Amino acid sequence: LRLCYYIRSTMVTFFSLFVFCFVNGWSFPIALSDTQDLGVYYSGNVSNPFSYLRATITIPSSPLPSLDNQYVYYYFGLSKQTKLAAHGMVLFCGYKDGCYGGSIETGYSIYAALRTDSNEIASGAKISIQPGETAEVTIVQNKEYLEVNVTKISDGLQSYFSINGANDGGLFDITAGVNLQYQSNQADPVCDDYNKQPYIISDIVASESGVRVNPIDFKQDANQTNSCGGTIDIGSNGETLTITGSKP
Repeated sequence: LRLCYYIRSTMVTFFSLFVFCFVNGWSFPIALSDTQDLGVYYSGNVSNPFSYLRATITIPSSPLPSLDNQYVYYYFGLSKQTKLAAHGMVLFCGYKDGCYGGSIETGYSIYAALRTDSNEIASGAKISIQPGETAEVTIVQNKEYLEVNVTKISDGLQSYFSINGANDGGLFDITAGVNLQYQSNQADPVCDDYNKQPYIISDIVASESGVRVNPIDFKQDANQTNSCGGTIDIGSNGETLTITGSKP
C-alpha cells in the first residue's frame, strides 16, 4: 500500500511512506533493547471511517518515574488495522539530559503524530507539559483529509498536522494505551520506569458521518506484553479510559 500525502504541520519529520507488516504491537520512534505494551481498541465500521474523535487527556501526577534512560509513550487516536495511526501522544523522557539529542526536555511532552507500525511519518511540535496538567486531542477525518491537534489547556500551545490527499481509505479503529521502551541492563527495576499514577483519557466523543458512537465498546488488546501489573479501566459507555502502566 502506497500512501501519498501532502502534510502540513508545526514540525514535520518524514520517513518512508510505506506500510510494513505488523508484528506484535506498535513501533515507536526510539527503539531501545526491550519494550512493553498495554492497550485497548474499538473497531468501527470499515466502510464508514470515523469523522471525528475528541478527548481530554490528563498527565499522570507526581512523583515522576525513575530517570532510567527510558521512553514511556501514552497514545490515543485513530488507526487502521494496526498499520497506520494518527495519535495524540504523551512522551515521558527518562534521560537526565533530555531526549532526541536534547531537543526534548526530561519529563513529559505532548504532540500529534502519524505513524506506521515501523516508523513515525510525521509529527507536530513536541510541547513540554507538567504532571497533572491536561490537554485536548482532536482528530478530524473527511474522505482524503485528516487533521490531528493536541492543545495544552493551560496556555493554548498546539501540536498539529493536517493531510490533504490521503489515499489509505480512512482510519476506522480507536486505539489507546501505553508503551515502554527500556534498556535490558538498566539499574532500576523495570516497573519503576512507569509512573504509578494513572494517565486519564476522559470525555471521549467519537462520530461516524456526524452520528455519535455510543457506547464505545473498547476491548483489551490481545497482544499485551506489560509485566508490571498495568491496567486499563474502561469507564461507562467507553467515555473514559484510566491507564496505569504499573500497579502502585
